[in-house]
Amino acid sequence: MKKHCLLIVLLFGGAFFSPVLAQPSTRPEPKPPASPPAPRPVQTTASVDVLTFLRSPDRSLPITRTHTELRSDSCFAAGSPPLTALVPRSTPARTATGHPTFIWYLPATADGGRPVHFQLDAINSNSTRLVYETRYAAGELAPGLVHLTLPRQISALTPGQLYRWSVSVLCEPDDPSASASISAWVLRELPSPAWLARQQKSDALERLRLNAVAGYWYETLAALLPRQSDQVQHYWQQLLSEEGLSAVALRSPTQQP
Repeated sequence: MKKHCLLIVLLFGGAFFSPVLAQPSTRPEPKPPASPPAPRPVQTTASVDVLTFLRSPDRSLPITRTHTELRSDSCFAAGSPPLTALVPRSTPARTATGHPTFIWYLPATADGGRPVHFQLDAINSNSTRLVYETRYAAGELAPGLVHLTLPRQISALTPGQLYRWSVSVLCEPDDPSASASISAWVLRELPSPAWLARQQKSDALERLRLNAVAGYWYETLAALLPRQSDQVQHYWQQLLSEEGLSAVALRSPTQQP
């Protein structure tokens, strides 16, 4: 009987105490941390420096800013912008000085040059008085942006007096009716003593801005014409574009006699 019990114990005990082999771990290896998402670009609005020009009330004076050639035998070379006075749409354009600078675009002529006539008149309700005139010989002016400053030997413009300036290209010197002409206005208005004092204390760029915000077209444009910096070039294109003169904004000033 004891033998049978011992056998049973050994049989069942072996079953309970059989060695258990360790199983290899099946836990997944940890994944490397995911890269953080790339930051979205921040959209910013670039600040644009804008030249503020004060436009004077429009008196609707007759003006010819551009010459549209209707003749088939035009004296101007094909592909150029027309003869153009660089003035604003509203009239009259103002100046603070008694000897302003007038600027116009002169297109290339078909065969190398034509005489050009400039004239400045004082205009009253019932009379016209010649103030100044000059004539350039054929070929004397190169095509491009032409400027003329009223000479110092000529009396300064009278404040409050209306003046009209005109440029004519004599396409056929023997036939004045064949001339290409433009005309515009200038009115002198005296600035305040406080404004003049501020001008005297300012640098060139600040003087330009002061002229513009006061509405002095002729001083503003004359200061912009050389376009000696990117900032001034930006102002030049902005101002001419706002006045419908983009066609001549990229033209170069001429070398004048």
